[in-house]
Amino acid sequence: MAAGRRPAARRAKIAAFEAWRRQPGAGLRGRRKRRRAEETDVTGSRLVRRTVPAGLALALGAALLLSGCTATAEKTCEPRDLLRAGEKAPPLEVKDASGGRVVVNDLIAGKVALVDVWATWCAPCLAALPHLEAMDRKYGDRGFEVVGIMIDSNAMSIGPSFVAQRDVGYQVLYDDDAAEFSCAWGDVIGIPTLLLIDRDGTVADVFTGVNDLEAIERRVQELLGGPEGPAEEPRA
Repeated sequence: MAAGRRPAARRAKIAAFEAWRRQPGAGLRGRRKRRRAEETDVTGSRLVRRTVPAGLALALGAALLLSGCTATAEKTCEPRDLLRAGEKAPPLEVKDASGGRVVVNDLIAGKVALVDVWATWCAPCLAALPHLEAMDRKYGDRGFEVVGIMIDSNAMSIGPSFVAQRDVGYQVLYDDDAAEFSCAWGDVIGIPTLLLIDRDGTVADVFTGVNDLEAIERRVQELLGGPEGPAEEPRA
């Protein structure tokens, strides 16, 4: 078929391809040499390097600026890194078993607290529950408290019954998809994540995983002033 008689759609495709082919860096060799584009979140607090076309990086950046980090349908926030040791924990509001709003900071004010971020599908999280409960009982009369925050995508709907069936003895709160947690205390990379909070609301330590529960307990003892009190085994 003569070029002048090609359908308009086909002629447009051919023209677009020819324009792309003439660009510097097109083709396999050009893609291999394509510079690394840097994507930075809207706060500049977290830098993520990925090998992406510069145009795509700009488009993603524009999308972030337009959308932000959506915590709920009505609330947006800027993403941030997880709290680190030495930082003051800002107010974090999640839900209790009845669906009421609870400020975690108010619950743990004046106490040494271990805040456990977990989910029902996480096997190490579930394995840690009886050990955390034993710590809560062992040091509770010394001003220590364990608080769980379940972050399943449907935590509020499945969480209360799940916790009741497991007979968890400390308070568990609920935050669907960690929406509120991520906005207030930062993005969780892996679970369980445990934040040890001192009496003045400052983060004393952050643990990812529970491979060394003894080390976590030693840190709790340090903040409480020493390993006093009889040892207590976790419930079966």
